[in-house]
Amino acid sequence: MNILRYFIDLYRKNRQLTLLSWVYGIIAVIFVFIAGIFALINQSVGVAILIVPLIAICALSANVVVWALVHLMLDSTAKKLEENEKKKAARKSAK
Repeated sequence: MNILRYFIDLYRKNRQLTLLSWVYGIIAVIFVFIAGIFALINQSVGVAILIVPLIAICALSANVVVWALVHLMLDSTAKKLEENEKKKAARKSAK
């Protein structure tokens, strides 16, 4: 039950990247176990199922890079806007 509350708190705090990371991780771990069980029965099926966690890890990596780039862009844009506002305020007070 605590894990469910943790996920609900993440959702309420707008921590989408953390929530997304946990979901991709859980999907990867579950499918690795499923692939292991199927590999005991039929090796080719087990290896085929391993594609799902591979895709989940690739998607997680891509999302982390994209989120980092977006935050970097937003932070730099916000700093530039603050500097421009300070310059405008300084010009108005000088007049």
